[in-house]
Amino acid sequence: MGDFVKVAAIGTAAYFTGGAALSALGGAGAAAGAGTAGAAAAGAGAAAAAPTFLGLSSAAWAGIGTGMTALTSIRAGQATQVQMDIAADQEKQAAISREVARKRRLVSSLATQNAMRGAQGVQLTGSPASMMLSDIAAAEYDTTIAAGTTASRISSLQTEGKYAMQAGVASAGSSLLDFGTRMAERG
Repeated sequence: MGDFVKVAAIGTAAYFTGGAALSALGGAGAAAGAGTAGAAAAGAGAAAAAPTFLGLSSAAWAGIGTGMTALTSIRAGQATQVQMDIAADQEKQAAISREVARKRRLVSSLATQNAMRGAQGVQLTGSPASMMLSDIAAAEYDTTIAAGTTASRISSLQTEGKYAMQAGVASAGSSLLDFGTRMAERG
């Protein structure tokens, strides 16, 4: 609820200063705020005669609505970032499960080969030993490839989340700037 109050305060300040409060947020509004303060005071009588809802004018409601739109954009970006972080964690867990399954298959394969050769009286030197080493090397190669693929997927998910957050903030800023422009055009 605290965020709603902040957004409502920003919208109200933007309305009563004719958009100068939004300029001040960007660091360039000190001079503009002084110029529009008189205009806001002069227009106070006209604003009092304007129709209201719950004591607020349509411009004030527009400011509050714009603030809520900005807040919603930021929250949507945050939610997407959290979802991408969760997906990245799930990918890490899935990679661990795949690695365990690969090792189990290798151990099972090697155990089967050892049992067959032992039953046949074949010693584990020469060709049988090189076959086992070949299986181990193939499993290590698969593990290396899988680790690279997993790292790439995780990085992609995390980057997508970061960009979603940045897009939410940019959308919020755009909403506030559009509101400031509309208020400035109204005079």
